[in-house]
Amino acid sequence: MYTAAQINEYFGGFDADHLALVIPLAMQKDPDNGVLLAELARRKSSGQQLHNLLVMCRVEKPALVNYNLTPTPASPLVENIKAIQPPAKIEEPSARGVLADPEVLRLVSANYEMVQHRAALYAFQLDDSGNVEKTAVFEHLKRIGVVTKKRTFDAILKRGYGKFWTAGAGRNDVGQESLHIYLTGQKKLARSLTAHECRLNTGRADTPGDRPGKRRILIDLTGDLEMVYARCYAAWIETKKGSDGFIHISRARLEQLWNRSTKQLLKWEKLAGIKKEMVFAECADIHSPLVPAYAYLRKDVYGNEIATWRRTNRYKAASVTEHAHNGQRSKVRDAANRAARASKPLDDMGEGLQSNTGRLNFTAREYSKRSGIPTTEQPEGGYRGGHVLLAVKRLQGHLDRHRDYQRSHYMYVGKRRKSKVHIQECAIADVKGRVYRYRNIDMKPDYRAELDGAFLDRREQFRTGWEGR
Repeated sequence: MYTAAQINEYFGGFDADHLALVIPLAMQKDPDNGVLLAELARRKSSGQQLHNLLVMCRVEKPALVNYNLTPTPASPLVENIKAIQPPAKIEEPSARGVLADPEVLRLVSANYEMVQHRAALYAFQLDDSGNVEKTAVFEHLKRIGVVTKKRTFDAILKRGYGKFWTAGAGRNDVGQESLHIYLTGQKKLARSLTAHECRLNTGRADTPGDRPGKRRILIDLTGDLEMVYARCYAAWIETKKGSDGFIHISRARLEQLWNRSTKQLLKWEKLAGIKKEMVFAECADIHSPLVPAYAYLRKDVYGNEIATWRRTNRYKAASVTEHAHNGQRSKVRDAANRAARASKPLDDMGEGLQSNTGRLNFTAREYSKRSGIPTTEQPEGGYRGGHVLLAVKRLQGHLDRHRDYQRSHYMYVGKRRKSKVHIQECAIADVKGRVYRYRNIDMKPDYRAELDGAFLDRREQFRTGWEGR
């Protein structure tokens, strides 16, 4: 058997047609040498015909397929492939994908300007400079299915003029005068969107994390507009996830950020297949000052009284493809921050004197040193072979460093109701600052015991006690 270097040295001077005469003989004597010759012939533009010849030689090599190559009429391959139909050309999914900032997608969706922004993003595919011919843009959008009629395209141009693009005279590739579209750059668009939200005081761009300047993602914006919104919503959720792979956010905040009702958001979540879980917190010390006023009293199966309250849901979407490089990310972020500071004072934007919410979540994502099993897969309750979940250790290390005992910290306990409900424990530190785990996933609420008249009176006293504070 010859090596690839020897094949290139001995047969490098052969063209594709002459190599095709040698390949069948090589296949009979040594199939490995035949494959190396086929690879050499493929690089010499024998593509589709070579694939058909290899199929006739009963050699399965899908990587040798190459399309849109036709041999000369005198080629000896022509007679061998007359009865073989070429395979259909498969369009790559990435051909309809565009790079977009997830925060920009959210802001244009909230302002009902997705149609204009989508057209601008696909127009950038024709020329990165943003100077594109109007006719070429229409043909491109029509080819990928964004628009179907000329009047629809003209209406989109009219609605997006001044914000997403401007128009003027120019010359096409052959030197003829034509109408050109000059697309708005990333920095200018981010500055315009941020200033608009801050002037109207919508709350959709008040914090730095909710402004443009994120790493761009690859997303498909073709097809039905409702599905486009759902894809943008799912992509935004995925880019905002925390260390546990979820984003913790309330429905009210989602309605504010996206300018949609809960009913519409639920529809998007169903279309995009977004996973959502309810989150409840439990505390063994019912008189702790960290227990909120809206908590209610419950009794578990072991007879313990606990304080329980509902926290914000957590969401998880399918993974997205981020661009390998930051590009103009820092410049876009700086432009958006300058526009926000020029529109509102620092105290109103979450980056000045405004205090933190004070809620921190601690989960165990490291591997157990002894068992080698991820601690998140250990039995609910925190133990497997005597190993305690590392969430307690992580929280203890945080408290030792920051000493913020007056803030609420939550540790992961487990899941209930067929993994639809996420349970956390509100950690309580003793006088020495040490944290213990008091709750276990097996300590489920005892619904029958809660129907007892004495417990119902206790629950009412617990509620009125908070109201009297």
